[in-house]
Amino acid sequence: MFFSYVVLYFCVFKGLKSTGKFVYVSCLGPYFILLILMIRGFTLDGMGKGLKFLFKPDFSKLWSPKLWKDAGVQILFSIGVTFGPLMYYGSARYKNERILPVSYGVPLANSGTSFYAALTVFPFLGHISTVKNLPIE
Repeated sequence: MFFSYVVLYFCVFKGLKSTGKFVYVSCLGPYFILLILMIRGFTLDGMGKGLKFLFKPDFSKLWSPKLWKDAGVQILFSIGVTFGPLMYYGSARYKNERILPVSYGVPLANSGTSFYAALTVFPFLGHISTVKNLPIE
């Protein structure tokens, strides 16, 4: 915990200039790790089974109220994560800069990241399903 406080201090002690440099590392790092995991997942046996499960949905499940409840909870949770960057951007933007395009861009980037993560996770699910001889569902 002490280490976290020290890192946080050095990230914000000079204001927006030092915070901006830290954001490059902390925001791009997870994308890089996901890319490495995606490449590894695409080399595993059963990868196609996982991607097929991702891209060929079972439309009969659309009538399930639990599915819609879970989807709504996931969307609200995911959008809640984007409120922080929007508030930060609102306080750090230039006076004449328009905020509306960014308020669309942040949730779109969030949804794109969710899709990117799904492309990373589902090959591993297909691999586990193949290795253990279990249905992917």
